[in-house]
Amino acid sequence: MEDREVYINSLEDIKEKLEITLEGIGDGVIATDTEAKITLMNSVAEDLTGWNREEAKGKEIEEVLKLINEETREKVVNPIRQALETEMTVKLPKGTNLVTKSGSELPVDDSASPIKGQEDNLKGAILVFRDVSKERKLKKEVAESKRFAFNILDSVAANIAVLDEEGYIIQTNNKWKEFYKNNDGSASKRATQVNYLEVCQRAYNNGDEDAKAVVEGIKKVIKGEEEIFEFEYPCHSPSQKRWFNMKATPLTEDCPKKVVIFHIDITSRRLAEEEAKEKSQKLEKANQRINEVLDKGMEIHKQFLPKELPDIKDISIASYYQPAERVGGDFYNSIKLDGYLLVYLVDITGHGLDGAILNIFIRECINNFLLFEYQAGKSLSPKKIIEFLINRYNEEDFPDDYFACVLMGALDLHSLDFTFVNAGFQFPPIKITSKGQVSCLSCGGMPVSSAISYELLAEYEEEVLRLKKGEVIFLTTDGLIEEEAGDEPYGEDRLQAVLEDNHLLSPKQIVDRVKSSFKEFTGSLTGQDDITFLVLKRTELLS
Repeated sequence: MEDREVYINSLEDIKEKLEITLEGIGDGVIATDTEAKITLMNSVAEDLTGWNREEAKGKEIEEVLKLINEETREKVVNPIRQALETEMTVKLPKGTNLVTKSGSELPVDDSASPIKGQEDNLKGAILVFRDVSKERKLKKEVAESKRFAFNILDSVAANIAVLDEEGYIIQTNNKWKEFYKNNDGSASKRATQVNYLEVCQRAYNNGDEDAKAVVEGIKKVIKGEEEIFEFEYPCHSPSQKRWFNMKATPLTEDCPKKVVIFHIDITSRRLAEEEAKEKSQKLEKANQRINEVLDKGMEIHKQFLPKELPDIKDISIASYYQPAERVGGDFYNSIKLDGYLLVYLVDITGHGLDGAILNIFIRECINNFLLFEYQAGKSLSPKKIIEFLINRYNEEDFPDDYFACVLMGALDLHSLDFTFVNAGFQFPPIKITSKGQVSCLSCGGMPVSSAISYELLAEYEEEVLRLKKGEVIFLTTDGLIEEEAGDEPYGEDRLQAVLEDNHLLSPKQIVDRVKSSFKEFTGSLTGQDDITFLVLKRTELLS
């Protein structure tokens, strides 16, 4: 009897320990007999299924553990049945939901294993399962995020691929796949099985010099030696010209890096550039025939006039230009360069197509001096520009009866010293003080012409004045002052009176006042000669 009681007590101890162990497991546990009837459940299994263990005991497993596929809604074979039939461990298929006693659904993951006795005889089966709601939700979110990212990549109008550290393509968007398929991509090999660097290296070995630069540039990005590599290259097919812009940027921070390759089709841009280049060449040829095309000459003359005047602190500028005919012989310009403001007016004899061409020549001569002769940091000398212009003019075969009058001034934006030279202008610059006192600045010289002797270069002397606050400089060609109404000229006195009365206004307002006065005198803004004038005013003290 004592041995029997000891044995019973031992069994009860084992049972108690087993129950404590089952309760301590964080997963649900259900055990069945060989007929798949429930013999044991822990509290986690009760919570997950909604069944009380006493209610569930003796019931067939399918009644308590109802399993369905989350997507198809079809029943899933219970793994307990399969474990009993096969006497092997069986896992649930992915996407399985548990239908609880209340009818709600719970994503679960589980496995069932057979229970065997000492002699390997089948005693039943045990099922261990758990709630995987969080894991499945996270997987769905990750999958959705990944799908969203791929949708973005597929919507981008560029061929995109990701390379690993050795240059193998590990991911592409649809644009890349489509391009690969349509451009000799092997039918037996996917785009993601290709080593991009090897493809480029083979292209270089076959004579494509651009491919070498691509290989070297991508390798530098992979090694972390460069943040970005960019390259434009042609990729013509037998039936179509194509150009692409390639960019390689790092995908990961660690070195060596995975790299994202972008290929953007820039064919439309390049074709537009080629078209623009072709049009430019045609325009250049048209310029060579400018003597036969008057309308083209007018367009070119307008094109070379400044579209806007420089914006300079403490200095305000305004200008006016009105040709007498379709093509004018006057020209003006205003250039801000290296601490100077260079302004000049040009008046060519006549006001036809030949005058417009000569104006363009003078403009380009002055620009060439500024680009190639002038040294930054040195003083900008109007006299040297005039001398350079005369030398260039005499190198050409211009007729002796062509004369170019040039009035040029350089304003030092630091000292506000205004240095000017007069080459043939009948009317020198006019200065108006802040109190309205008007005076003509004394300077003179011969016009630019092949008839001018080199000895006369010494006659061009620079005059300098310091522009004070509120003072105005007025430069004009002779068309304004010499315009006549009847036998009466507009005249210097009339102009000076307008400037005196309006000297406190801005240069733009002064221009408008002069135009109004001229129109009131002549009845029109268009004169018998080209009318060009420029107003320059100092508005503030030097800082």
